Amino acid sequence: MVTMNQVVELIHLAPPGQLKEVFDDLSIIVDDKEHFPDLLKDELQRFNRQQFAVVQHEPFQDVPVHTSIISKGSEDREHRYVDYETERSFILDDTTLNPVEYAPYNIAEGSRILRKELEKSLKAYVKDSYPTGHCQVSVSAINPQALVLEAKDSLDQVRTNSEGLDEGLNKEGIEQTVPPPVQTAAREGQVGSFFILEIVAELDNKANFWTGKWQSEWKVDPTIRSVTGRMNVDVHYFEQTNVRLQSRHSIQSEFPLRLKDDRSIASYIVTRVANIEQTYHQKLFNTICTLDQDSLKRLRRVLPASGSKIDWDQVQSDIYNDTTLGQNVSQIDISPAYVYEPIMTQTIHVQKE
Repeated sequence: MVTMNQVVELIHLAPPGQLKEVFDDLSIIVDDKEHFPDLLKDELQRFNRQQFAVVQHEPFQDVPVHTSIISKGSEDREHRYVDYETERSFILDDTTLNPVEYAPYNIAEGSRILRKELEKSLKAYVKDSYPTGHCQVSVSAINPQALVLEAKDSLDQVRTNSEGLDEGLNKEGIEQTVPPPVQTAAREGQVGSFFILEIVAELDNKANFWTGKWQSEWKVDPTIRSVTGRMNVDVHYFEQTNVRLQSRHSIQSEFPLRLKDDRSIASYIVTRVANIEQTYHQKLFNTICTLDQDSLKRLRRVLPASGSKIDWDQVQSDIYNDTTLGQNVSQIDISPAYVYEPIMTQTIHVQKE
């Protein structure tokens, strides 16, 4: 049996697309079955926001069926989220992911045009780069500094969790950049509308024993021309083994002062985001290729070696003469020349501070 604290930890460790399986298993082994439904509700809310759960909305007026992303950026107030396509807020049923109790939501006029331009450019990029992806552009009036500190705390937690990993892996990891302390401190007190660009794409191929998810979040502050982003990759492979790759990367960039109109600003920001993500994809791919020749190689099943030779002329003769080929094959010694270690469970973290 497990405690409720262990249940919470296991929930947040659920691989992409496998939350239901985790909950089904936990419901059997949990000690406190009486309070498990309450825990389910609370943790699902946190999980949906952290994992960028995708919600589908029915047609409204001239807006067709569309989706929105559940996150801290899209949260209006407690338990309400914003659907920017129809400018409405709603309450989410975290168990079924059904939106209910819609209400009008007003977007600040000063942010409306730039948000639309960012959304238009971002949708074009996501459609081209993430066929199964979803995106969203949110507007917030919260101090960006608070979110920077929150992101830094998350990175500190990632560093703590990554202690003790193989040094070779860390050397091959993805470079990570965070805002310098002096530059961050200079921004304290900056309050105003800023934009959050979010992308999520998930592939669920359980029939072939793997699932994966991409998440990226970009905070744009027009007042100081700053773009701060983070990208997460989570892939799980479980055919006769249990391998999970998790990679995180954070970066800060700026856009030039010469950009004046909203369309130019939106186009530049999304282009910059695309270039950063593509560079990260390539670095991650190079890292995986290196792992393939090192850590992942130990997970492969080694085929048995044999010192016997097959007389292919005899095989051809047997086939031609329609004799029983199996009688000859059964005489071949195919016992392994060596013993290999069994497949082990490994979790691979790719990260470079």
